[in-house]
Amino acid sequence: MKKETVIVGCIYRPPPGNNFAANSLVDNEINLALRAAKSAVHHKKNTGLLIAGHFNFPYVKWLNDGSVSVFGNEDSPGSKFIELLNGESLYQHVNKPTFRKANGSLSNTLDYIITDSPYRKHYVNDSAPLGAREQAHLTLTWEYQLATCTSEVSISCRYKYNQVEYAKLNKAFETANWDKIFTEQDVNSS
Repeated sequence: MKKETVIVGCIYRPPPGNNFAANSLVDNEINLALRAAKSAVHHKKNTGLLIAGHFNFPYVKWLNDGSVSVFGNEDSPGSKFIELLNGESLYQHVNKPTFRKANGSLSNTLDYIITDSPYRKHYVNDSAPLGAREQAHLTLTWEYQLATCTSEVSISCRYKYNQVEYAKLNKAFETANWDKIFTEQDVNSS
């Protein structure tokens, strides 16, 4: 089986502020990091890349079909970022809003999953935000496809029964309202 060496990274781009020089420095560092990662894959030093994070481009709108609209001039950070993705043949896979406003509506796609291939990522799913904040980012889950899967992986588990706190487990079973839990359920229900 061929060994894979995938670059995995996480990026946080802070929201734009009043300090243009600081914002520009952060954007340049992010762009340099993405270019370097793509170059490593291109020159076969690594076999793939997966970069996920909060990119905070509120004026970049990703549409369900994967296309993108940038609201701003050609020199805006969002425009330069999209130009970088296109120029380096990188793929951004999140096409749904990931930020929940205080009123519960979903607004911007601020969180991205970027790979070197459109075939590497499968099934981006969003779910409840972390924490109980009124405004929050949804959590994202996905599957990352390795380039070569030639054999089935076998995983075995050994449970440590001697470390179970049986008194707490027994208490949880005793205090559960089983009638409520199983009301209107049958053996075919999930």
